[in-house]
Amino acid sequence: MARTFEDYLGKAIDAANDGFLSEAARKRALADVNRAWDVLKNEIHERILSEADGKFVPAGETLNDEEWAARRNWINAQGYWDLPDYPHTYRAEKHAAFFGDLNAKALEAIQLRDAIKTVDIAAPVKDEGKASIVAVRKTIVEEMERRKAQYVEALEIGRHFGGLPVSVNAHWVHGHKGAVFLRHFFYLAGKLTPLNTIIAAADTLEREKEGRA
Repeated sequence: MARTFEDYLGKAIDAANDGFLSEAARKRALADVNRAWDVLKNEIHERILSEADGKFVPAGETLNDEEWAARRNWINAQGYWDLPDYPHTYRAEKHAAFFGDLNAKALEAIQLRDAIKTVDIAAPVKDEGKASIVAVRKTIVEEMERRKAQYVEALEIGRHFGGLPVSVNAHWVHGHKGAVFLRHFFYLAGKLTPLNTIIAAADTLEREKEGRA
């Protein structure tokens, strides 16, 4: 089964949430973001070509040169060749219209790429940080069970991080071979941010509070 946009983006966010022990690990996560981007581009290309066939290729008929030219010009006008090859080459004023209803996914990939680029190469999360992760996941699961939902959006969890403005979107993922796991997208002040970065920020805030005490 071909991997989806969500598969690749989820793999990248999971790696970022766990933190990067090396630059090579960061590059692997960025490669997954680029693969997600390719899936998105391919979907748009397929939509454009399918719509072009519906407009210009009547069933059982062959197009003449003039009709092929009209089809080609229409495809070009939909941005077929203008889609950016990578998230960092996206420009909203130029490309948003071409992505249409998939623009939100494009922005999600761009935000994740930017977040991954800012993550420090660091040692594994300390025991205190692991305790926060356990508490956060417990909060998410309890909330989802309370709502009888498969996902939650904008769930405030700042109390687990020293009062920082942290929220999370989470959903259950049904993986290969029947595996079921929880995938999280964390936001700090509304910006997609890897969990490891949030834990480090909370730790810094705690040390600053202790220094002022």
